[in-house]
Amino acid sequence: MRKLLLSIAAACCIAAAAAQTRPPRILDDAVLRELSEKKTIVRVLQNQGDLSLVPMIGCAGTLGVEVRDFRATVGVEVLRLMPAVRSSKDRPLDLAVVLTALASASAMKGTTYWSVTHNERRILFLESYAVESPQQPVRVPDPVFASSIPSETQMYTFQEDTTFGRNFYRSVFQAGSGCIRVKTENTNAITYLFIPVIPAGGLVNHTVVAPTESGLVYYGAALLRSSVPIGNVRSRAESLTNRVIAAADWLEARFAKK
Repeated sequence: MRKLLLSIAAACCIAAAAAQTRPPRILDDAVLRELSEKKTIVRVLQNQGDLSLVPMIGCAGTLGVEVRDFRATVGVEVLRLMPAVRSSKDRPLDLAVVLTALASASAMKGTTYWSVTHNERRILFLESYAVESPQQPVRVPDPVFASSIPSETQMYTFQEDTTFGRNFYRSVFQAGSGCIRVKTENTNAITYLFIPVIPAGGLVNHTVVAPTESGLVYYGAALLRSSVPIGNVRSRAESLTNRVIAAADWLEARFAKK
């Protein structure tokens, strides 16, 4: 009996220790089951922007409120688990490494995506690089972060893409609570045939990336707000989805090259 009690006590101690070291659950069971069947989960935002895929982690805490307040004409969210993206077999990636990868604007040149309009895979970004500011569009090196990273930092990027043309973007990076959150928005009005169709700040991408023991969790929400009719909403949602998936593919490929 004494040996049995000692065995039970030891098992309880082991279980308690495991519970203390186990990473916090950031995705609910239903989402995890869906992820086990699909590489990528996609949702079109409904009910004025209610989110259903955002990870349950500190740096994503206010994202739902921001998305609802944005009042997008059309919006999508995408979730992916990248199980092969890890620092080593037993350790998730360091946040500084992830932040440096997310900020490597120049590496996005040549990124491809599936074009809904042309029904083929095409280059998305013909040009992409960091700049000092939209007012001083001098090209600057991509930022590199060491082991100590700021809780918040920003950068400006110039991109020429095959959908929206030549535009400047502002990205704000927030690091903490085991994840990195990025908000990117256009700083100038986006035009089509010289007609402004998306105002400054009307195209927003939210990204949350969290290194975990299971790999890298990638969440992206793309929002578009327009003051003019955008045509087929379903088609626009599919186009936004493909842009987010292209960003996820790009990030995953960045780590695959290491």
